[in-house]
Amino acid sequence: MLFQKQQHILETVVQRTDLTLTYEKLDGRNTFEPLIRSQDTLGEGLNGKIIKLRNKITNKIVAMKQLPADSHNSLNEITLHYLAQEKNEFVTKVDSIYMAVLFYFGRKQGRLS
Repeated sequence: MLFQKQQHILETVVQRTDLTLTYEKLDGRNTFEPLIRSQDTLGEGLNGKIIKLRNKITNKIVAMKQLPADSHNSLNEITLHYLAQEKNEFVTKVDSIYMAVLFYFGRKQGRLS
């Protein structure tokens, strides 16, 4: 049952569009790789860095955690967190989940944001 709920999140909640259409860094930059400025980084979690962004539509400041999409642990982390936030007011709310496809040296790699 839990696996089915996680699969449902990956299929229906995860957005597969360009993150920069909705979010930008606080200084207006639309680039998210590489994270070279320390003022952009809020901290580091177990699986990735956490950075501050602004939603261009709502102007709301959010924290984004970048996770490697090819990691089973990352997929588990984000889907379990999404499920936990629905029933617990003390769990940080997920604003959105993006699957960005990045190209490195001609190879395609996924990344969850």
